[in-house]
Amino acid sequence: EQLLRLSEGGRSVSIPADVRRDIEKGILVRQLKNQINTLRDLVAEKENEIDGIKRDLKFNHLYELEREKDEYFREIQRLKTMVKDLKTELQREKQRREWNNKLLGANGGDELKKEVARLA
Repeated sequence: EQLLRLSEGGRSVSIPADVRRDIEKGILVRQLKNQINTLRDLVAEKENEIDGIKRDLKFNHLYELEREKDEYFREIQRLKTMVKDLKTELQREKQRREWNNKLLGANGGDELKKEVARLA
């Protein structure tokens, strides 16, 4: 009944101290509950934001790893090509030396002179 009078603007009624404290406590509890709910919502929002950032970081890390993998693959291909070219060049050099040795042979160049004469 006294609460109704307070809400109607009847401020002239004196309220016992213990009732007044109970009312203040109720108001405080309600405010604190609202504040807790607001903070819970804020925490949930921030957790979602953190999860999004973590996903972005994981994606970026995976993207970087993919780029590194591609770069290593290209380097491997380049080195394989270089090794193949070197092998081919070494094989040609070996064949040239064998041919020169064959032409020069034990005769000290007689075969080379014969080959030159034959080609001429």
